[in-house]
Amino acid sequence: MSDSQLENVDFDFIRYSNLWEDADVLIRGLQLHSRSRVMSIASAGDNCFALAAQGPECVIAVDVSEVQCHLTELKREAINTLDREGFLSFVGFTHGSNRLETYQKMRSSLSKAAARYWDTRPHDIREGVIHVGKFERYFQLFKQDYLHKIHAQEVVDRLFEIKNDNAQKTFHDQVWHTPEWKEMYGIFFGEKMMGDKGRDPEFLKYVEGSVSDSTLAKEMKHLSSAKC
Repeated sequence: MSDSQLENVDFDFIRYSNLWEDADVLIRGLQLHSRSRVMSIASAGDNCFALAAQGPECVIAVDVSEVQCHLTELKREAINTLDREGFLSFVGFTHGSNRLETYQKMRSSLSKAAARYWDTRPHDIREGVIHVGKFERYFQLFKQDYLHKIHAQEVVDRLFEIKNDNAQKTFHDQVWHTPEWKEMYGIFFGEKMMGDKGRDPEFLKYVEGSVSDSTLAKEMKHLSSAKC
């Protein structure tokens, strides 16, 4: 993105609290060793940690959004401070009732900028930081307000029942992939709603073709296979 485009984007909040790319692709492609020095886009930190786990000399996380660096730093300190169960609870993968107290214990290890940011967002800490990104809230909106207007929970459960490929494709084509589903999907994953609620309109300016059509094609391929 150009500098003029960046001026139109608000970077004062977390956009992505999880990383949606596959770190295994990076690991296979980079083939890191003990003398490797890696620069990685911070985003939500997950790829940086996956790369660091390969044992390079260092991993440098950078991002156009300082807030994403604050999130990466908080996750890093949680990894360094907590055991596995504690980490999963603190960030939000499992239930956590004392996340603010846990944050206070690791706060002194954060940079001043990161600590200032998280001090003003106790609600995000309390909720679990993997749930508070704009993109994550976009998917939460889909689940809570859109999905069940088309398909009841019983139908959703049936979609994910174990089946062979033929049975899965039949269910998808005859039960799941209805005209109502396609209409809703086109609206929700269209450029306007995705720009306003999920990403940012500036991020989609140079996307070629229909965003919703591309997303629906991937959905059809994935959900019509028993491997889903």
